[in-house]
Amino acid sequence: MVTSIAEWDKEMQDKTRGPLIITYAKKTHNDDLLKFLSLMKAKKYDKSTYDLYIKEGASKEVNIDSTLRSKFDPNNLAGGPWAAVTTEILKLYTENVSKKAK
Repeated sequence: MVTSIAEWDKEMQDKTRGPLIITYAKKTHNDDLLKFLSLMKAKKYDKSTYDLYIKEGASKEVNIDSTLRSKFDPNNLAGGPWAAVTTEILKLYTENVSKKAK
């Protein structure tokens, strides 16, 4: 299981595995997971990321527990539980993309 952004990045940078993952993610409509993880790698803990992926009803809303989602304060996004969300998304990525991409 991929448990960190560094592990995810290494997998994505692999010249054989990376393209397989991207193709599979697009085919299964899971490419938003890759985009979100890219933002987390870049530490984009801002309103744009929140509005697109975290906010309830967001156009690319990630699948996280509502309790975790409620811990975000739109007035202090830098202090939000981004690490916990990233951990949840890495689990989804592992189960729905990484293990299945061949």
